[in-house]
Amino acid sequence: MGHSEQDVLVRWRSELTQLGQRLRASADAADWQQVQQLDSRLAQRLTQLRQLPAVKRQLAAELATLQSLHHRVMASMLRVRDELEQEMARFNDQREGLRAYEESREWL
Repeated sequence: MGHSEQDVLVRWRSELTQLGQRLRASADAADWQQVQQLDSRLAQRLTQLRQLPAVKRQLAAELATLQSLHHRVMASMLRVRDELEQEMARFNDQREGLRAYEESREWL
């Protein structure tokens, strides 16, 4: 691998590491909008990386780590979404109960 190819590898490795760190930090902060933006950026970069098979092979360990992190972040996001859906359902059930109670008081 020539010097310029090594530079390309170092830049890719650095960028993937930074994306992973930012993805983890955003998920830890429950900043789901930032997670979505980073996910889009990651998808763009991975598409570009497909055009560099030699570099991609050299980054196999980093890509595996990033993939694992990505799966954990997406699972966390889905868990939070499910919890919010359940909370909204409970809220709507309570609101319906309150409405029925208020209507029954009007009969008195």
